[in-house]
Amino acid sequence: MNRILSTRTTTLPRTIRNYSVRIPQQESIPQNKPRLSQFTTAMTHTFLFAGIAYMGLQAIWLHLEYEQAEGDLTAKSKSLEEKIQSIVDSKKEELIQVQQTNSKRWYKFW
Repeated sequence: MNRILSTRTTTLPRTIRNYSVRIPQQESIPQNKPRLSQFTTAMTHTFLFAGIAYMGLQAIWLHLEYEQAEGDLTAKSKSLEEKIQSIVDSKKEELIQVQQTNSKRWYKFW
């Protein structure tokens, strides 16, 4: 039995327990600062998305402003058309009255 135990212990790897972990010193690791060229794709995508969002919101705002201005101008044009029509009607009535009072024909003078 001793022999079995001795062969088993020799075949099994012996684990060494390290209760502390070595952390490398900050000075030993060289730190390279990131360059601007590493962020160009991300910045390009950010500016592209911002530009698209701005143009989309601007188009929506212009559309809403156009609808409001169109409503105001339509109401103004209707009021002006009514005013013109009332002036035309009054002038037409005046013309009819003048024609009725001057019923003389040009050939009656001869």
